[in-house]
Amino acid sequence: MTVVGDEVSTRADPARARLKDFARVATARVDDAAEAIGRIFCPHDLTPVDHSERDFSAHHNCADFDGFSVNYVAYGGSVAINPGCLDRFFLLQMPLSGSAAVRTAARELTTGPRHCASLLSPT
Repeated sequence: MTVVGDEVSTRADPARARLKDFARVATARVDDAAEAIGRIFCPHDLTPVDHSERDFSAHHNCADFDGFSVNYVAYGGSVAINPGCLDRFFLLQMPLSGSAAVRTAARELTTGPRHCASLLSPT
């Protein structure tokens, strides 16, 4: 699976403000973001698209509950994410701004605030 997300503004995003007490990652380094967010979700490849690493930023807030978590992830600039196979969790993605192009072996779709969400499963 590959996810490509469009540039997301993190400065005035009310969702980020609501989850600020659950901040886990705030960095401007691609490798640090991939490693830290990979420990929370799963190891993955993270690559800036059409931007230099100098323009990159990542923010991840995560509220854990019994058996699930609610996450807010924002990237400055467009990124490509390849997590490989999700072998232990479902991933419901609902972009609040920008969009995500999701490609699996079976289908390709684009999600966004005025479009559909995506639900990826381990199977």
